Amino acid sequence: MPDMAKAPSYARVATRSMSSAAESGDGRPTPLPRDQVACVVMVQLCEGLAINVLFAFVAWMVADLRGNDTNLGLYVGILAASFCTAQFFSSVLWGRLSDRFGRRPAMLLGLLGSFVSTVLFGLSTTYAMAVVSRVLAGATNGNIGVIKSFLSEITDHSNRAQGFGLLPLAWGVGTVVAPIVGGFLSQPVERYPSYFPDGSPQAA
Repeated sequence: MPDMAKAPSYARVATRSMSSAAESGDGRPTPLPRDQVACVVMVQLCEGLAINVLFAFVAWMVADLRGNDTNLGLYVGILAASFCTAQFFSSVLWGRLSDRFGRRPAMLLGLLGSFVSTVLFGLSTTYAMAVVSRVLAGATNGNIGVIKSFLSEITDHSNRAQGFGLLPLAWGVGTVVAPIVGGFLSQPVERYPSYFPDGSPQAA
């Protein structure tokens, strides 16, 4: 049994909530802590967006970066797989970091890394830079296990199923919205020429 004197504040709050629910005996589920659950949902949503946003334009992007390469499909596959590969290898490390430094710092650091890596991916001028930025994105999204631990600590037996049910919902929204956004913003010079006049660096 962990020492609650040393436990994070949200863990103590969750423990008190569980004790209150057990003592009340009225059978009503404990209300979900909205702010914390909203943060968890946003992290899960960002993962769904980060994984799927490139699929609408990745083939064009790789063709622009590498030219008419006969191995275009291979390079597209490597770029697409780099995210989940990095996420797989970083997940255990994120769990250890969150146990040592706390759940919230791990989630915030992951969100910051996701933001930075997405900007770098959008600014990539070489194939290698695109792969590195996707590896960084996957590595910083390896904290998905952390949000599940966090969610289990801020819920109790009466509302845990309701809280965890929001995770696949957020993931589903991300997987639907991301390709649409990626396709809408792909090849912006050709699609939105009024925003990129002749002579601008983007139109070159």
